[in-house]
Amino acid sequence: MTTREELTEQVNVVAEARAKSAEMHDKKEESYRQWAVANKDTIEGVVTTGATVAVAEKSLRDMAVAFYNDTGAQDKSPVPGVGIRVETRLKYDADEALRWGIEHSLAVNPVTLDQRAFEKIAMASPIAFVTVLHEPRATIATNLQPVLEESREG
Repeated sequence: MTTREELTEQVNVVAEARAKSAEMHDKKEESYRQWAVANKDTIEGVVTTGATVAVAEKSLRDMAVAFYNDTGAQDKSPVPGVGIRVETRLKYDADEALRWGIEHSLAVNPVTLDQRAFEKIAMASPIAFVTVLHEPRATIATNLQPVLEESREG
C-alpha cells in the first residue's frame, strides 16, 4: 500500500523534474535566440531564396501547362525535369448531388452526402449534372542537377 509520505516524495520528484525540464527549455530557447541573432543573414537568405524558388516553380508549372495545352495536349514530358500529369476532377452542385443521393438511396449518410462515394459513382456511370474535368498539372523533378549538367555539356 502506498503511504502519504511516498506520495509526497513522488510529488517532489515530479516537481523537481518539471523544474529541470523548464530550465532546459528556457536554456534551449535562449540558445536559439542567440543563434538566430548570429545567423540573421542566413535565415533571411533562406526565406528570400525560398520565395524566389516558389515564384520560379509556379512560373515553370504555368509555362509547362500552357505549352501542353498549346501543343494539343500530347507531350507529357515537354523538357527534361518537367512532366504533365492530367488529374480528373468532378464539378457538380453539392445540393443537387445530395438530392440525387437521397432519391437513389446512394452515397448518403442519413441526410449528408458521402462525397467520396458519390464521386466514385459519378466516375463509374455518368450523372447528368456532373461534369468530369481533366486538368493538366505540371510536375517538376526534385533533383534538377542532371538537367543542369546536361545543358552545360550540350
